[in-house]
Amino acid sequence: MDTLPCALAGRCGGCSDPARPLAAQRADKAARLGALLAEVGIALAPRAEDLVTPAALAFRGHLDLRLEDGRLGLIGTEREVVDTERAKREVIDMPRCEVATPALNAWLAGLRTDLPPVPRASLRLRVGPDGTRGLWIDCAHEHIKSLLDEARWLARQVEAGVVVELGAKSRRVVVEPGEARVRLGAAELAVWSTSFAAGRALPLYTTIGGFSQPGPIANQALVSAVTEHVRQTSPKKVLELGAGAGNLTLPLLSAGLAVRAVELDGAALLRSARESQLDRQLEVVAASFQRASDVAPLVMGTDTLLADPPRQGLGVFLDGLGGLAKSLRPRAVVYVSCHPEALARDAARLTTLGYHLRSLTGIDQFPWTHHVEWLATFER
Repeated sequence: MDTLPCALAGRCGGCSDPARPLAAQRADKAARLGALLAEVGIALAPRAEDLVTPAALAFRGHLDLRLEDGRLGLIGTEREVVDTERAKREVIDMPRCEVATPALNAWLAGLRTDLPPVPRASLRLRVGPDGTRGLWIDCAHEHIKSLLDEARWLARQVEAGVVVELGAKSRRVVVEPGEARVRLGAAELAVWSTSFAAGRALPLYTTIGGFSQPGPIANQALVSAVTEHVRQTSPKKVLELGAGAGNLTLPLLSAGLAVRAVELDGAALLRSARESQLDRQLEVVAASFQRASDVAPLVMGTDTLLADPPRQGLGVFLDGLGGLAKSLRPRAVVYVSCHPEALARDAARLTTLGYHLRSLTGIDQFPWTHHVEWLATFER
């Protein structure tokens, strides 16, 4: 495919590279990581053919949008002058998104006929595997209060079958029985996305506002690649950092591997594992992996480390790893990253700790943008 067939291409900031063939984009993404690795003295460089694009259109399972003065869409690429001293990017009104699934576009079209009665907000739209529509609204406290006080709009959504969450803590909107009133209940876990193993979907329990990969098509390719990379290290027990709701954990458990999963709030992970009856070999540790003193007890008894860290990378964890005797460090590290700079920086650190970069695989979960997901395996 040569260009993104979208009427908003070049104006909407969601797809930053809509006018070039995907093959050229993959080549650039591979070259970028190769250059970063070369800068830190690592010779192994990815090739364009090491990077696959599972889907180019209709793949996103959720949309993160901005509502501003009646416009619902994404921040535009052009800046408009607001006054003589500052400029801002306006929200580009978006009737549909070409990279969203048909079900998600249908939900977007329905919401546009009855927008939330607030001047500005951040919205996440989801459609669950069973077709349930989900809406998370995060906005200023006074606007949340006005939605609750007005009540009619929220009640109309809930009565139409929409699951609505409000605020940074994703609290569920509840309609009082027999009354024209709404209130905020506790945050509730539900199945808003899936992982995959052995050809079957595994439900993941999160809030609407919780993290998930962009969509099921690319995610299936990602978890399949991660599972294979981990299995090739022949682990007896895997240490997984930042396990989230279990997107990578459940396929490993399904493959018969024992997993020690580190997650500060393990409720979603435990729920996901139990519902799929995969919790027998799962150990969940509520800890941060950004304290060097925690590293020794976390790695004890494990031989493969699976890391999908935030954009800043592994950071302090590698300091703690460096403080251990070599014999106590994991034999292998499988590193998942959507931030090439962090991957290259941590690859350099791992090299000083005695690891060798053995393989690189890319999953192009973000076609038409400069972002990409890389999977690297290091061995001692």
